[in-house]
Amino acid sequence: MANAYSSDSPDNELYFNFITTGDEEPFRILFDRYRSPLILFIDDMVHNSDDAEDLMMDCFARVISLQARYTGRNGASFKTWLFTIARNRTYSFLRRNGKDIQQSEPDMYVEADSTGNTNPDSKILKNERDIKLKAALDTLPADYRTALYLTYYENMRSVEIAQIMNKSIKQIYNLIARGKDRLRESLKEDGYTWDI
Repeated sequence: MANAYSSDSPDNELYFNFITTGDEEPFRILFDRYRSPLILFIDDMVHNSDDAEDLMMDCFARVISLQARYTGRNGASFKTWLFTIARNRTYSFLRRNGKDIQQSEPDMYVEADSTGNTNPDSKILKNERDIKLKAALDTLPADYRTALYLTYYENMRSVEIAQIMNKSIKQIYNLIARGKDRLRESLKEDGYTWDI
């Protein structure tokens, strides 16, 4: 029998097929889709890749065991629901271990220029800029970093971020705007500009 699921299938469809049929294929697709983004998101808070991977597995274990159930209420996407679980599990882990809630940007990578070429000089400049950006982000309060991370690295809308962070949309707009202002100020002190 041909597989009815593809890597392009919507999250909601995959999740509901998994919980109603018990078929592992839709779950595997969801796991493959969100494994790395969740590890990056969690590692941004715990600063330990082993703990981040364990917590990611814990999130998916909750999905498999149906300890947490996605319903799609309030217009929340599966991704928003999953990242909310990750944030809550990570905060519980940090509290349990007496650690501060800290976050930093994930490692950045060097991209090719518009022609597809990689210029060693441009790589050095981009790496230097990324290091400054990471250092500036590390100085921001945790809520600013989370809002900016979810906006720019996970391409989430403010309404989704508000659900994950348990804040109002207005608070998210303020966090993003103030976070961006602080980043600009910090980078400007180091002679860099950031046009976002």
